[in-house]
Amino acid sequence: MTTVAAGRILVLDPSGLVYKQPTSLAPRINDLRGKTVGLMDDTAPGSNVLLEQVGILLRERYGVAKVIQRRKPNLSLPAPKAMLEQFKSEVDCMVVGVGA
Repeated sequence: MTTVAAGRILVLDPSGLVYKQPTSLAPRINDLRGKTVGLMDDTAPGSNVLLEQVGILLRERYGVAKVIQRRKPNLSLPAPKAMLEQFKSEVDCMVVGVGA
């Protein structure tokens, strides 16, 4: 919104402040052979198709033993904690896919 009054322009910045909590990356896996990989579909259009292909490539090229693919309930919200905990108990590593 911009307001002009008595030769002055008032410009409001709607961007606000973003506070991010520092996080660290998960430990990396050296070899995917024989591992179980989780693929989380973020519900964006096409993400399920993209992740299905990623799963096929992981099995064919990298010897992944099992792929578990799930779709989170809502694109604009983080995955539910219970869903993440379930993945954590079942997989060796995880990929979150964003489709377009």
